[in-house]
Amino acid sequence: MNVWFDENGWLIRDIPVDALSDCSHQGSCDTDVKDWREQLDFNVPRNIAINWLGEFGIEDVDKMDDVTLADYVLWLFAGDYQDTNEMPIGLIH
Repeated sequence: MNVWFDENGWLIRDIPVDALSDCSHQGSCDTDVKDWREQLDFNVPRNIAINWLGEFGIEDVDKMDDVTLADYVLWLFAGDYQDTNEMPIGLIH
């Protein structure tokens, strides 16, 4: 398993721009997010991701499995990249 975050939730690897571009668009992004998560072996630290996603008001985040958490994080990172054209820095605000 690839390690993507340090113990504080900082992203320690670069997510490819193609992934960030593909995972945020009109319509459903589910297939693109799943494909990129699998290709990158993208994973998130569970407790930090739950806290971070909870700040967005996502319900039942603590009941999600690790794959769903990673999908949400990748999708939100992609949306932020599309909005700001800046690389995500981690599970921090």
